Amino acid sequence: MSAATPGLSFRSKRDAWISALLGLVMLVSAVSFLSVLRVAREDSAYWLAALSPLVTFALVLWLMRTIAYEIAADGLRARCGPLRFRVPFAEIEAVEPKRGLDLEMGWSLALSLDRLLVRRRRGLALAISPEPRELFLAELAARCPHLVREGDRLAPRGAP
Repeated sequence: MSAATPGLSFRSKRDAWISALLGLVMLVSAVSFLSVLRVAREDSAYWLAALSPLVTFALVLWLMRTIAYEIAADGLRARCGPLRFRVPFAEIEAVEPKRGLDLEMGWSLALSLDRLLVRRRRGLALAISPEPRELFLAELAARCPHLVREGDRLAPRGAP
């Protein structure tokens, strides 16, 4: 096993249909915002109606542009817009592949249905889609001596 490189960053794999769906949400938000602006009014309900689609547009754009994962010195870090997670390496119980609409209880910070589910000793699982996946798993395995690499997963050492 080679020494792990400190502070490696990974972007999220992106499924075209998820990106298209989020793009559609942004388009509808922009059109809604422009439609409301065409009606010149001064009351507070007008401004709420005008700003809501703009906030939606900005939030979706922020989420899409900032989703990333990092293998840092202190653990696995994941970020997506305002959400930030840090999972110490010792807290990682297992990492297993998930594909399709197989829903798990946890936080999903992935723009793809081809994900890795990071199970933690405490707290909800974290679904991520790092790219390149092979390098991510190799680097994470190098930092988690309590886990063993089994193909596309990291399992607890000595587990059946």
